[in-house]
Amino acid sequence: MTKYQFIHHVKLTIDNGNRTMTLENDPTHMLEIHFSLPFSSDPVPNVCTVTIYNLSQTTRNFFRKNAHVVMQAGYTDDVGVLTEGHINKIQPLQWSGVDSQFIFTFIEGTDYSAKKDISMTFKKKSSAATVIKGIAKKADIPIKSLNLQVPKIYTTGYTADGQPLELIQEVAKKCGSVLRVVRGVYKVVYDDSITDLNKVVKTRTDEERSAHTKYLNAQKKTATARKSMRTANQRATYRKRVSEQATAKAVWQETRTALTRSKKAAKQTSAQSKRSTATKSADFLLSFGTGLLEEPTYSDDDDGARWNFNCLLQHRITVGSVVQIKSKSLNRTMTVESGEHSFDGSSFTTTGVLK
Repeated sequence: MTKYQFIHHVKLTIDNGNRTMTLENDPTHMLEIHFSLPFSSDPVPNVCTVTIYNLSQTTRNFFRKNAHVVMQAGYTDDVGVLTEGHINKIQPLQWSGVDSQFIFTFIEGTDYSAKKDISMTFKKKSSAATVIKGIAKKADIPIKSLNLQVPKIYTTGYTADGQPLELIQEVAKKCGSVLRVVRGVYKVVYDDSITDLNKVVKTRTDEERSAHTKYLNAQKKTATARKSMRTANQRATYRKRVSEQATAKAVWQETRTALTRSKKAAKQTSAQSKRSTATKSADFLLSFGTGLLEEPTYSDDDDGARWNFNCLLQHRITVGSVVQIKSKSLNRTMTVESGEHSFDGSSFTTTGVLK
């Protein structure tokens, strides 16, 4: 069972390019650091807010725009990274009675949505992974991990033309995966949306049918060419048709394999969503014994069923985390879709949405 403690700790590390400084809020460091750190599956980074009370002028001067910050929080002997990013705005000093409030915001990770368009071509039989890595390298977008649920081969090559972040999302989507910002870093992870995976299946079905038709046509052309091989030109044409047929067959086999993989992924995701208790290995057990503060609440909209939870701050929980919930109203393993880590001076919590 996961343990938690009541004595909370907050640690803020700032690197302004010249040197690094760490500020702490714990029983031995009486500095008051409040924060609001949202997280979501949206590939556009979240904006996080930090408020520090009664900070000296000298320390305030250490903070600069674009400085790198790392937020950590937890309890005695159990502190972990919540997120990291770069300062985008420092507000004027504010006052609440006799206490000063130093407030700044930072962009989780780096926002690459404003990157200039790129145009590049990939050779025949390039994999989707190669395409994504190539786009990321060209645009200087670091991707920490790349996992494609249904790999794809571009048999005739691929032309990437447009905003790089959008191109990466597009290719990942066709492979049953999504681009996410997790704790400030970009990752391509499996998409667990059955709607999205069904779209992948439909696309792969159309591709397989088209490739099969081309293969059958290539067979017919080869058979026709075989009937007339008296001249050198006719024999050359036959050899060309045989090569075209072999290529068409290889393409058809590739699309058939891809279709099988996409159907399997969709079937597994659909089956899992119907189970009362998922079979995924949980990253964290959340119950009233490990920090759950109230019973999860249910909601249902166009995007499907969701459960909202509220617990003592837990740094292990972020977007994509697999959480095992045990309470009266909910007893199953689910995935975190979005949420927020926050501390306002009294409430030290993590709230979120499970699907």
